Amino acid sequence: MAFPFDITPAHGGGLLRFRNADDVFKLLDRMHVGWNWLGVAANRENNRYSRNSEAVNAWNALNQTVSNIRSNLTGGNPESAESFLRNYLERADSLPLPETISGSLIAKVLEDVGDRGALGALAAIRHERFDGDNADQVRGVTMAHELLSGTGKTARQSVQAGLAGLVARFAEQQQLVEDWADDLARRVATTELSGRQRLSRLLKAGVRARRRFTRRTNAHMDHLLQASTERVDQIETRSNEAIARIDHTDEVYKQHMALKGPVTYWQGKARQHRTAALIACLVGLAFAATVVTYIYWDGAYRLMDLVKATVKETHLWQVAYVALTVAAFLLAIAFWIGRLISRTYVSQSHLALDAEERATMVQTYLALANDDKVAEGDRGFVLASLFRSSSDGLVRDDGAPDLSLAGVVSRLAAGPSGGGKS
Repeated sequence: MAFPFDITPAHGGGLLRFRNADDVFKLLDRMHVGWNWLGVAANRENNRYSRNSEAVNAWNALNQTVSNIRSNLTGGNPESAESFLRNYLERADSLPLPETISGSLIAKVLEDVGDRGALGALAAIRHERFDGDNADQVRGVTMAHELLSGTGKTARQSVQAGLAGLVARFAEQQQLVEDWADDLARRVATTELSGRQRLSRLLKAGVRARRRFTRRTNAHMDHLLQASTERVDQIETRSNEAIARIDHTDEVYKQHMALKGPVTYWQGKARQHRTAALIACLVGLAFAATVVTYIYWDGAYRLMDLVKATVKETHLWQVAYVALTVAAFLLAIAFWIGRLISRTYVSQSHLALDAEERATMVQTYLALANDDKVAEGDRGFVLASLFRSSSDGLVRDDGAPDLSLAGVVSRLAAGPSGGGKS
């Protein structure tokens, strides 16, 4: 905004201060009322005498300036209004303000002589041409000359009137200033009272806010402390559980490492026995197939041919009995070998099963120990069963049959009862 701004008119009147648009409108109203006669008189004289065209131009310039200032203030452009007003008042060819000495002189001449005399006085003040044939204009020029030279009654009255107008304007300005000061004092007092009240309310609100903040902070701190305590307890519990699990894992690992060797050993033994059992099975099958094939395809026929040939040549059936006895003996030897192979297969299978059971037992023990499901008292039984002495798997009565005469007689004499005792 352009307000406030100051202007010093070219024709005197002192410093003019405009605080708002109302001050500008008041000045425009005073100028319009003070110079309203100029429009009628200037146009009338201009129709009769061409010498007064300057007055017409002054009147038109005043009207144009006032119109521009009003339109800009009404349109909300105070900067342009200030520019138009400043350019007009600071020009030397502008019309003087009614409250100045020059304005008071023209008003006095207008009152005493008339508008023609006022035109002459205005022409003298503006240093313009006037109508020398018009006595009223000459009289107005004379009165203006007395003002400019400082002589004559009219000049003194004009000066007095101008000074009185200035004093009145100053008084008005002083009254405005005093009113403004009183209003400012009231506003200051009101503001101070309102400020004190607001400060008091703010202090009370601050005290209440501080109390609420303290309560909330204490409650929040208590909650945080409780939560922290619970969290610390949880962390401590979890830490103890983790330490216990680590200790348990360490113990299980030690047991695992301690039993890893036996597991590997028994698994290897199981594979060896399985391999031996497979070999015994294959050998037994091959032996059985060979014996059966030989007896079926060749042995029986040869034996029968041998018996027939012997009996035919010697005509002794005892020789046939001897041949059959030898054949029976050879057949018993073959069956004994087959039985030994089958017992070896069974023994190796039993030993493989025993080794696998021990390895499985160790692995089960480790799994139960990892889950902490084996009591301290049960470990002795498990370890005793695990590390018990193992048999060689051989059948003790698998020796060769005793075919001596004493052995045969002894078995025949013992009879069934003797067999039961053995």
